Amino acid sequence: QCKALIAMLSTIDHPSATQFLLSIANRFRTKGIREEAEKYVSLLAERKGWTLDELADRTLPTAGFEDDGALALSYGPRQFQLRVTPNLEAALADSDGKPLKTLPAPRKDDDEEQVKAAKKAFTAAKSELKKFAAMQTTRLYEAMCTQRTWTVADWRTYLMGHPLMKFLCQRLVWAVCDGDRV
Repeated sequence: QCKALIAMLSTIDHPSATQFLLSIANRFRTKGIREEAEKYVSLLAERKGWTLDELADRTLPTAGFEDDGALALSYGPRQFQLRVTPNLEAALADSDGKPLKTLPAPRKDDDEEQVKAAKKAFTAAKSELKKFAAMQTTRLYEAMCTQRTWTVADWRTYLMGHPLMKFLCQRLVWAVCDGDRV
């Protein structure tokens, strides 16, 4: 059943599905399941014409945040904004910029459907952000240990240009290598 689920997961063209498949291929404790995931990850990378590392870089989830690191949450007449902090935490504020701990209770004039959607998006974004931080911190650590390199264009686009990954990149010391020169 697990192998069938892995096969099905590999057909979903969404960054979260690809990242989950990559995590199974890299860290799952059961060897047979891990090898099955590795097979599908390789097929997916081959289908896209990328290496495994490029596949991981190019399918990073955003947890719903826009390029500027913000997620708009609407109650209809009232607006809130969830922002990513440099510590990869979610900070909520009202339309005046006043910090909030959680989304407020709805009022009578708020749109019930939008309130429900905002609360769902808020919960999902916070959860995905926490998972993202843990997984990508580990991935960057492994890249450092193996002395992985990126082209400048890929690094700018997929790491520093990513609304979440840029915060992890800002914590590291990077080097530009040109042949033997650093």
